[in-house]
Amino acid sequence: MTKVGEGGGEGILNPRHRVALHERLFTDLCRGPHAPTTKSIGAFKLLSVAGAYWRGDSKRTMLTRIYGTAFFSKAQLEEYLELIERAKERDHRKLGKELGLFMFSELSPGSPFWKPAGMAIWNALSDLWRARTWHAATWR
Repeated sequence: MTKVGEGGGEGILNPRHRVALHERLFTDLCRGPHAPTTKSIGAFKLLSVAGAYWRGDSKRTMLTRIYGTAFFSKAQLEEYLELIERAKERDHRKLGKELGLFMFSELSPGSPFWKPAGMAIWNALSDLWRARTWHAATWR
């Protein structure tokens, strides 16, 4: 049987949640909480599926992450999904690109390159922070 972290068992979060599934050992890495039965679940939705190699090593076992959510009622689930959609519309990464505030480049992956409008906002926020915290900044 193949198990996550074979050869030392490193990184297994909840070893008590091991179950046999289709003749293979499955270790539940979810921190929970877990429902004792599915009777109390009124509505659920699978949100996404992603794969990753254990500890980023392609020679190790591929893990599958299944993201989902569950609620006591369908109304609660729909309210949550609407909240998530509204949050996506306000996502700073999306808005920053659309409004021309910053850009990303292969020169420095993960670091924003500020455009003039974005730099003006950054400077205004920095000035506000300095003005509000000046009295506490004894290290200056």
